[in-house]
Amino acid sequence: MSESGDSELHKEYGNFLKLMQEEATRSGRSIPAGNLLFLGKTVSGSANFPQENKQQSELAHWPIQLHLVNPVADIFAGKDVILAADCVAYMLADFHNMFLKGKKLVIACSRLDRDAELYTEELRLMVDEARINTLTAVIMESPCCNGLLRIAQEALQKAARKVPLKAIVSSALRAKCVPKNGFELT
Repeated sequence: MSESGDSELHKEYGNFLKLMQEEATRSGRSIPAGNLLFLGKTVSGSANFPQENKQQSELAHWPIQLHLVNPVADIFAGKDVILAADCVAYMLADFHNMFLKGKKLVIACSRLDRDAELYTEELRLMVDEARINTLTAVIMESPCCNGLLRIAQEALQKAARKVPLKAIVSSALRAKCVPKNGFELT
């Protein structure tokens, strides 16, 4: 977005996040979820889909795009968070069952979403303010996805709290997940 002339919007959003953090710190309370929408579990089939194609969704909140979530929302408090590259869920047919059960999801693309500093700050807020338990980066085996893993690593380095970071790398050629650089595979 910043390359298309929306960098001012990103700066304003970053300032908004800092104000939210300062207010939470000053008041000693957590910030409510705001506009987050909690979803039911069943993905209803359309008349065009046979009954046997219905699947259970594990997604329990909306929005999921990292630029749109409130990183200090109560829904992240004490939870395990999946940071998934935008493309990965389309490549892994069983993404919900493999990764989302009992976890919270945020998605991002370090290649298309150019404001890495904002992503870093949002993830740091999840660690320090929402007090997440773990962060798992689920990325594709591609150079652009490595940027998302670097953003997660930088956020955790800047955070006052220490939480485990797991990296899961999905190979488009093998359509399976493998550990990345010694990170634990879940």
